[in-house]
Amino acid sequence: MTIKALIAELKKHDPNRVVVMSSDGEGNNYSPLSSIHPVFYLPDTTWSGEIYNDDETEMPPGTKAALVLYPTN
Repeated sequence: MTIKALIAELKKHDPNRVVVMSSDGEGNNYSPLSSIHPVFYLPDTTWSGEIYNDDETEMPPGTKAALVLYPTN
């Protein structure tokens, strides 16, 4: 995904959503951005948590609207 495509996609969403990524922070691997999906996020710690889809009937207290960034691989 290009920066231009990323900006266009981000403009479709509430700018107050939290951004989460499906990857590790140690920089072990790199992959191009594949897609962005609106979800709800519940942090377990300052560095990880669980995501929930919009269609789930019950979400735990403390979930926040988020966008998850998925890599190609």
